[in-house]
Amino acid sequence: GSANTLGIHAIRDSFEIDLSSGGINSDLQVRKQAFWKAHGLFAGIAWGLLSPLAISASVLRKLFKDGPLWFKIHRGLNMCVVLFTVAAFLLAVIAINLETPEGASPNHFSRESTSKHRLIGLVIFIIAFIQALLGIFRPHVPDAGEKKPLKRYLWELAHKGLGYICLGLAVFQVQSGIQIYQTIFAGSGEFLHIVFWTVFACMAGGVLLGLITIQIRTERGDVMPVPTKAAHFDDEEAS
Repeated sequence: GSANTLGIHAIRDSFEIDLSSGGINSDLQVRKQAFWKAHGLFAGIAWGLLSPLAISASVLRKLFKDGPLWFKIHRGLNMCVVLFTVAAFLLAVIAINLETPEGASPNHFSRESTSKHRLIGLVIFIIAFIQALLGIFRPHVPDAGEKKPLKRYLWELAHKGLGYICLGLAVFQVQSGIQIYQTIFAGSGEFLHIVFWTVFACMAGGVLLGLITIQIRTERGDVMPVPTKAAHFDDEEAS
């Protein structure tokens, strides 16, 4: 490159050199920066903003006076997360296909490709769809005073566990994606790390503040109870 720093070539392909004439026979492929920029934008918004907000709505449900409101926010944001994840996934696949030389394999999910970023992205994509299906086929909340069925308990364990695992993987994925983008496209996205972690830290601080508020209100006895099925919350129960 033009600088002394190490990096990935923005243009890549095999080529042939004619030693007799000194000519080069090649059709070099330029990295599709616009596709990767859009990929990072969709992924960053989905997992750096929408998913934490969706989880926050569930964690801080006791702050909502209108019981069904927190669930509507949680469900709506998670739907957006899935849609944005699909968009990011498709953009990455298209970009890789366009960058792959004719006749070569794109190796979309090779363990060796790009520090496992692609493989982890596939895992997140699959978990996001599983979460969406779990949300659609969730067991109903038991009536007031009724013992929670085993299938509801297992569902909550799977839904919450997969949600936190997926968010953790996604945070790592966004971080590594920013590093890869900055390496391939030198001079681009210098402040993306700062923006991402600033937004994430602000949301984490907001959740902590909300939990403290709930604790204070609980001690005072003025926290709104979360509606149950008996309170006409059958079709919009907690996730």
